This record gives sequence, structure tokens and C-alpha cells, in this order.
Amino acid sequence: MKKYFLVALVLLPLTASAGNVLKDTIKAKRKYDHNKHQITNTLNNTKRDIEDLTNGTYVQNKMKREVNEATSQYTNKVERVKNATDPDQIKRKVNNELNREFDEWLYDGD
Repeated sequence: MKKYFLVALVLLPLTASAGNVLKDTIKAKRKYDHNKHQITNTLNNTKRDIEDLTNGTYVQNKMKREVNEATSQYTNKVERVKNATDPDQIKRKVNNELNREFDEWLYDGD
């Protein structure tokens, strides 16, 4: 019994530092994924703009995007009302809350 207690006592600091390693790993992966997503979006937008310029539709497509952006605040409100009773949206909302609590745990020591 005494041996198990000593082994547990020796391993306790390792488990605490393993939690920090886990947190650091998750943070690094999130940062990598964020940067990768940002670079991919930039490349895709640049490719789209080049295609629009070569096709001669750049101005027309740019105006469509700006109109969609301006009207999205109103269409988003309508969509939120529709999604209030949608089971998939409710699941997503609960999942987002769990992710938020996980983020609080992940960044509590920073």
C-alpha cells in the first residue's frame, strides 16, 4: 500500500504538467487551423477575383457581394426566428455552449 502511495505521489506532478501539455497542444492546433483557414480564404478570394477580372465580371460580382452583405442583417434576423424551433439549431446551440465552457477551462490559466 505504501508503494502505491509513493508511486501516486511521484506521478501526481506529471499528471498536472500533462494537463498543461494538453492545453498547449490544443491551443497550438487551434492557432494552426485558424492560420490555415485564413490563408485558404485569402487564396480562394484572390483566385475568384482573378477569374472575375479575366471574365470581365469583377464589378458586377463585387456589387452582388456588397448587396448581399448589406441585406444580410435583415435576412439573418428572419433566419434566427425560423431556427428558434429547429432541432438541429438547438443541438448546435447546446454544442456551442459546451465549446464555450471548454474554452473557459482551456484559457483559465492565461
